Amino acid sequence: MSIPDSCSQQFTIYGPPANSGMCAPKPKRRKATPEKLVKQAIVKAFRLRYQVALVHVDSGAAGMRQGLDKGQGGYSATPDGFPDLVGVLPPLGRAVYIEVKAKGKLPTLLQSRFLELLRLKGAIAFYADSVDSALSQFELAVASRMPVEPSHAPLGSGSGPEYQEHHQTPQEPQQ
Repeated sequence: MSIPDSCSQQFTIYGPPANSGMCAPKPKRRKATPEKLVKQAIVKAFRLRYQVALVHVDSGAAGMRQGLDKGQGGYSATPDGFPDLVGVLPPLGRAVYIEVKAKGKLPTLLQSRFLELLRLKGAIAFYADSVDSALSQFELAVASRMPVEPSHAPLGSGSGPEYQEHHQTPQEPQQ
């Protein structure tokens, strides 16, 4: 294969120039999902306001699916329903778990139960669909030093119209 004279001067030991048409195309970047944007904003707000470093947990094994064909599943050691963000409240050392949802979305029943279990174990655990929601629930939990039972997120209690609408339970047939 001959290299055109016009680009031969631009070649380096690393290969052809980026825009020469002779390079492999760069992978396309995926557009950030609404949930991912909320997650990034929450991480930034907690870092700046409370010095709490929240870490994203890849509980769906998305990182392990890279390079696999569509439909092939990866494996993650985290259990189903595990929250998206995990952190530790300094200096108390109290664990913080946040399930992040896109604006107006609710956690699944499995996620709700997992958050409730974490609260029962003494952690700060809730779901949030915005930065304001996350900050207010966090402040409520820290102020009360009690497990958080957010007013807008009916988690596990089976109360509230949103909960009952989102988590239908089978009913007995009427006779």
